[in-house]
Amino acid sequence: AVARPRMSWRERGASLAAVLRGFLADPALTARDLLERCSGLDASGSITCEVLREFVPGSLARFLEAGRWLVVNGTDRGTVLLGLGLLVGRAGQQDVTLVKAIGLLPFADHLALQVLAGIPGAEHDLMWLAERSRRHARTEAAQVLAVSPDPAVRAWVLSTPRELLPGDAARRIAELYQIPLMLSGPEAGDALWDGAGSLLLAMTSTGNYHEITRYEQAPAAYER
Repeated sequence: AVARPRMSWRERGASLAAVLRGFLADPALTARDLLERCSGLDASGSITCEVLREFVPGSLARFLEAGRWLVVNGTDRGTVLLGLGLLVGRAGQQDVTLVKAIGLLPFADHLALQVLAGIPGAEHDLMWLAERSRRHARTEAAQVLAVSPDPAVRAWVLSTPRELLPGDAARRIAELYQIPLMLSGPEAGDALWDGAGSLLLAMTSTGNYHEITRYEQAPAAYER
């Protein structure tokens, strides 16, 4: 058999977009048809995310059902990643267990985190997956979860090892949490002091040291 020429990144993206548009245009097509048409496209997570940006999130019920089916029945990485991509912004609580399980596969952790981040009430599930995934997953999860008002989630974000926090991310977290104010409260325990120190160190580490100059509360934080 003659080997198929390997498509470029752009060609794979264009092919995947065409398949998805065709799937939406023909109600008779099933998730299995989508699987067959996508098999062999070798769509990576980045290609899937880029292509899906042109489709309106949250409003396509067919994408939701197809995504669930592909995550369970995908025959290669590309189709499983497409399934996860289709779930981003559309998944619900009933999808949490499946997404956590598939997210344990290294190639799927990034998109699985994105799916969980879009499910209300799934913050602790996102933390669970991040702790069992590659190092970048903890970095990504800490930035996503920083806006949560849940004290347990905020404590988890602050416990992120400083070497996993880019300087700009550490600065944004410190600004959001108002570190000097938090340190002045009666509930400030050792974990909070350690977390505050980690954020300051992350902002002053090699390659990121300029972030400390952008952190307006730095003098107050150091004074505390």
